Order: sequence, then C-alpha cells, then structure tokens
Amino acid sequence: MPTTAVPARAVPWWKGPTNDQGYAYRAARPCRALVFDFRVFLPIMLPISQKFSVPLTAATAIFAVTRSTRPGAGAAAGWIPDRLGRLLSPRFS
Repeated sequence: MPTTAVPARAVPWWKGPTNDQGYAYRAARPCRALVFDFRVFLPIMLPISQKFSVPLTAATAIFAVTRSTRPGAGAAAGWIPDRLGRLLSPRFS
C-alpha cells in the first residue's frame, strides 16, 4: 500500500513534530523505558545478590538469560511502535 510522505527538507526545522511523528514517539516511549530498566541492572547486581542472599553466580546467570533475550526484545521494541503508530495515526487507517 503506497503512502505519500513529506520529505524531511520540505518541513522547516522550527516547526514542531507532525502528528505522525508524535504517534510514533508515544508508541516507542514505553519500549525505551523497558530497555533502560535492563541497563540499570548490571551496576546493582552485587547489592541485589547480597540483599536476597543469593550467590553472585546465580544473579549473573539470571543476567545472562536476560541478555540472551535482548535481540528478541529489540525486535519487539521496533515492531510494536511501528504497529501502534500505524494504528493510532489517522493517516494510515
């Protein structure tokens, strides 16, 4: 289904984002928050393992499993905003 897009240079830089850009931003924001939560885990892994009396190797294993699922989560973080942005945007419906 072909769509017509406005070239980036045709819109002056001082104008705000278009409605379509706003929809994409609002759809991508929760996914970005989930990725940030993952990045915070590494520096606090030792205090977490000490707090819950779990060996550091067990906490590291959990981190390794979490890290191995990251490519799938990254694909979902790109696919979900694309789908939601298209659903929420009146331009694509």
